[in-house]
Amino acid sequence: MWMKLWGAILIGTFFVIFSFDTYSVGYLYAKSGRGFEHSIDAGIIESGIVTDAQQGTVTLDEDMLRSAVKREFIRYMNLDPLMENAYMSGSQLDLKISYDSDGIPWIQVEFKTRISYSIKEISYPLSLSRRIAYESIYI
Repeated sequence: MWMKLWGAILIGTFFVIFSFDTYSVGYLYAKSGRGFEHSIDAGIIESGIVTDAQQGTVTLDEDMLRSAVKREFIRYMNLDPLMENAYMSGSQLDLKISYDSDGIPWIQVEFKTRISYSIKEISYPLSLSRRIAYESIYI
């Protein structure tokens, strides 16, 4: 009888831990996605240089964009300067600007981290990427 009770408690504990971890991964995935969109918008606004206001031509200072996106993402996610907090570690944020055949600039942002919640020795990889043609949004 006691073995069944202890077995049920053990299984219940694992279920609760797994549920918390699953919820935290989903929550951080959604929050990171919103943080991406927020930080890319802030970076575009901060680094945009209007070269021809009448035609709606805006160029971006790539270094300023990169630093603004990283700064806003760190602030939004409550990360330290190494892009870590109690749940995220080994974080990496990469930003690239590329141009397609029509000359439209695309901002590609990738974020990779490891998430651990209940049991710190067990971590889950999280990888997000966004690709935005800023010209189609900001003209």
